[in-house]
Amino acid sequence: MEFRQIVKKYDDAITFGKYFGKSFRYILEENPSYIVWLNDENIVKLPARLVEKAEKMKFDRTSISSSQVYHSDDDPIYGGCDPNMWGDIGI
Repeated sequence: MEFRQIVKKYDDAITFGKYFGKSFRYILEENPSYIVWLNDENIVKLPARLVEKAEKMKFDRTSISSSQVYHSDDDPIYGGCDPNMWGDIGI
């Protein structure tokens, strides 16, 4: 298998694509899903620790609690309001 790039350090710069010239450390912080994709598609040979960290960060960013979900104005149940915004006043 021939990889497009072999990465040895987090500070190596990517040599192609939308993050051209950016370090893998930057990409990890900015878009961990991109690193996971590069690895899953065997486009870039990455250090295992970098991939593991990207997978964890990707999971952490997609795991939000229900208190962090905001409803749109066209939501028939909440009408765009956070149901907890009125607190104890019973509205």
